[in-house]
Amino acid sequence: MKAVQIFLTAVFLMSASVCAGTETAAVQDPAPVVQSSQPVAAPAAPGNIENKKPEASKEDEARSLIIRGLAMIQHGRFKTAEDSFNQVIQLVPDSYFARIYLGSVKLKLKEYLNAIKYYNEAKKIDPKKANAYDGLMEVYETLAVYPNAIKVGEEGLENGVDPLDMNSYLGWLHYLYGDMKKAEEADKKALALKDKEVSVMNNLGLVYFTMGRYQDALDLFNKARSLNSAGQMAPFFASLAYNRLDKFDDAVKAMQEAKDRDPRFTWDKALGYAGTYYPHGDPGRIEPILKKIGLTEPKIEQPEQPEQAPAPAQKADDKTDAKPEVTPDKADKKAE
Repeated sequence: MKAVQIFLTAVFLMSASVCAGTETAAVQDPAPVVQSSQPVAAPAAPGNIENKKPEASKEDEARSLIIRGLAMIQHGRFKTAEDSFNQVIQLVPDSYFARIYLGSVKLKLKEYLNAIKYYNEAKKIDPKKANAYDGLMEVYETLAVYPNAIKVGEEGLENGVDPLDMNSYLGWLHYLYGDMKKAEEADKKALALKDKEVSVMNNLGLVYFTMGRYQDALDLFNKARSLNSAGQMAPFFASLAYNRLDKFDDAVKAMQEAKDRDPRFTWDKALGYAGTYYPHGDPGRIEPILKKIGLTEPKIEQPEQPEQAPAPAQKADDKTDAKPEVTPDKADKKAE
């Protein structure tokens, strides 16, 4: 259930500092938002008076283009964002994050092969960062090509990428693929690294629910509920687990909590959750629970049929293309 996202804030993704100190220092991948706490050294006095742009201006320009591209993504202007990130690559040919953002844009545009291309390029530039692996897994998950996604996650682990990130995503992918044993193993590895990771608790709870271990699932969902007082998914999952344990009143209370946490919680949304998060198990009938908390099934209104104008009267001498009526005898012969 991990909703993996390629974060669109440079605070997290672009943490690399701008390096300098050598005579021919290459332009580094810009870090547009992270502000250095170190004082900026005063530039050396120029040897001659010329109006030249310093080399660092490329970094400034690339940084501005990254910020502009991120803003365009947030406004849904993906093509404009793409142009900005391509300009960054022209300035900084080995820019890791420009390729990460380009992969994200291509994924949003459903240009999956191009998304894979950019994420793979980023992975070659820095095989230790998680972002490229997350992006590739997200593409393959979107395409439901789970073996490819799992292979990417396993490659990340082999390359020493953040094991919490890789295992938590691998747990979700194994769950979607229907391998509950491997999903359980990956989720447990992730929780061993961070025992209060709510998303992994929910993932492992879904695994146990699918395995029929409803009490184990409920224990995890309730722990996630207590750790995250804002999320609506844990109480939703808990409601379905209570229902499977024939604790209808508790199921209603948990579902009410999910509704209270999400003002846009509706009948259709609840059924959508049940369909999305339980691909290999029966979530049970949740309609009685939804009715108990005041939700009603939306009525499907049939569109009114427009009145048809009467056919024009046919003249007696008009020729028609009408075929003769097939009598039962003729119909039987045709069937033969």
